[in-house]
Amino acid sequence: MIQIRKFWKEILAGALLLANIFIWQIIAGETRNGLLSVSFFEVGTGSAIFIEGPGGIKVLVDGNGGKKVLTELGKLMPFYDRSLDVVIVIKSDGRESQVLSRYEVLLPITPVDKENVGQRVQLGNGAMLTIESATPFLAKLTYGKTSLELSGNYPIEIDKKFYNPNFAGTVTVRMDGIGGTNDENGKNELLVLVESRDKTSMLDNTKLEALLANVAESVLDERSKSANCHVLGPLPDPECTPGAIFPNATIAEICVSGYSKRVRNVSTSLKKRVYAQYGIQYPQKTGTYETDHLIPLAIGGNNDIANLFPEAAEPKPGFKEKDVVEVFLQQEVCAGRADLATAQKQIATDWLAVYEVLTPEQISAIRTKYSNWSN
Repeated sequence: MIQIRKFWKEILAGALLLANIFIWQIIAGETRNGLLSVSFFEVGTGSAIFIEGPGGIKVLVDGNGGKKVLTELGKLMPFYDRSLDVVIVIKSDGRESQVLSRYEVLLPITPVDKENVGQRVQLGNGAMLTIESATPFLAKLTYGKTSLELSGNYPIEIDKKFYNPNFAGTVTVRMDGIGGTNDENGKNELLVLVESRDKTSMLDNTKLEALLANVAESVLDERSKSANCHVLGPLPDPECTPGAIFPNATIAEICVSGYSKRVRNVSTSLKKRVYAQYGIQYPQKTGTYETDHLIPLAIGGNNDIANLFPEAAEPKPGFKEKDVVEVFLQQEVCAGRADLATAQKQIATDWLAVYEVLTPEQISAIRTKYSNWSN
């Protein structure tokens, strides 16, 4: 007590200094300076999206990840902030209650339905989030010249030079006059800056671009043979399995989580026909073969026999290696860095060529993240 009385002025000055620092931290945290930040993080069954607008408006999309969402929000928001302006739950499973009980939410949309289509959230400085579809969920985020199409799993489209949709990180959009640039006509231009917390998934696609540039045409060949088919190493017989697609499948559809499962339709009788034309007995021991879609459903392939062949696991590269190629091409197509029709033609012609341009680090990252990939 004597020591406190002796040094009370110093203690008071220290307390005031700490309080001053704390207040300025709050002010700094609340000053957005025209920035629109969009963060993506995995929550087990997909990705949640956290948006912080130029005006400080905070939106959480798909807040039903339970404790995982709370943990990630704790990394992104100041510890003293327990408020969210909007929480959009795509499909309720009860876990969103953890977010709603932890944070004060001004507008909870739980779950989103057709009545919410067209609803807009003003984020400040002209930035806006518009709900375009409830099932499947699609929302459009616009800010100046830049727009992002957001789905229930990851953004479909963003600045094609910088962004890979399957990463955990933050996209920051900065307006001109606050660190941005002007084009030659003096008009406002946006800078899109990416800070990734998962560096292994930011894949360099330079070699892929060079490979796809050599694809002469994207038209698929017709099936010309239905018997006496022979695999050519890891590749199917091009006369029996030239590849086939859903002609009306769009990027907006195939890049939504669950698409492949929704359109998959290969019966046992069809599998038997596929194996028979290649002279292989059906069924084979589990893990030795799979009835593979040459052009994966994930980039618009269909279930026709012209797109199916019995693919072996051994010798390598086999169907597990092709799975890596399928994931990689879907990432590139959905990020806008690869043309859909060109990617379809390349994997139908020679998927092995794509596998050979991937680095060991890329292959490892894809296998780790998509251990249960289904094409």
